[in-house]
Amino acid sequence: MSNINAKHPDSTFHAEYPHNHSELTASGHEFFVNDTPGHESLRRFHTKGTGEEINETGAITRVAVDVAHHYYADSLCETVDGHHDLKVAGALNVNVDGSVSDVTAGNRYLSSGGDQIGGVGGDRYIHVGGSDSTSVDGDLVYDVEGSRHASVLGDSVDQVQGGITQMASGDYFIAVGGGIEIQADSDGRIKVANMTIEADSITLKAGGSSIVMNDGGITIKGARVDIN
Repeated sequence: MSNINAKHPDSTFHAEYPHNHSELTASGHEFFVNDTPGHESLRRFHTKGTGEEINETGAITRVAVDVAHHYYADSLCETVDGHHDLKVAGALNVNVDGSVSDVTAGNRYLSSGGDQIGGVGGDRYIHVGGSDSTSVDGDLVYDVEGSRHASVLGDSVDQVQGGITQMASGDYFIAVGGGIEIQADSDGRIKVANMTIEADSITLKAGGSSIVMNDGGITIKGARVDIN
C-alpha cells in the first residue's frame, strides 16, 4: 500500500455515435449514457468538476472539488472484499460517542513520524500471546502514583551500562527462594568505595559459622577463628 496521496484515476470515457446519449446544459453540467460496445459507461458531472463516472468494467470514480458531507440518520454498514486504501493529505479526525472495536486477523503496523500521545480514562489491559520487544533510543520514564507489581515466571535480567540508583521511603524487602550471587572482579574481590549498612541486627552465616552484630556487640561463632 502506497503512502502517496494519489488523486482519482483518469477518465476512460469513450463514446461513439450513435451509441452515446448525452446532455450538456448551458452552464456546463454533463449527463452521458454510453452504450458503445466494449465501452458501456455512465458519466454525470457538475459544471465545477464534481461528479461521478462508472466505466466499462463497473468501476466507479467520484470526485468532489469542494467539501463533501455524508449524513446517515441510521446505521452505515460498509463491506470491502478487497483492499481498502485510505489516503489523507491533511489531518484525520475520528470522533466516536460510543465504543470502538478493532479486530485484525493479520499483522498490524503503526508508524508515526512525530510524537504519539495516548490517554486512557479508565483501566488499560494488554495481552501479548508471543514476545514483547520495546526499543527506545531516548529515555524511558515511568510515573506511577499507585503500586507497581511485576510477576515474572522465568528469569529476569537487567543489563545497565551506567549506574543504578534505587530509593525507597519505606521498607525494602527482598525474599529469595534460592541463593544470592554477587559477581566479583577478576581478583575475586567485591570492591566498594564506601558502604554503610544500618540495621538493628545483622547476621552473617556460612556453613556452621556465623557473625552476629547487634547492640550487644559482635558475636563470632565457628570451629576456628583466624584474625590476620
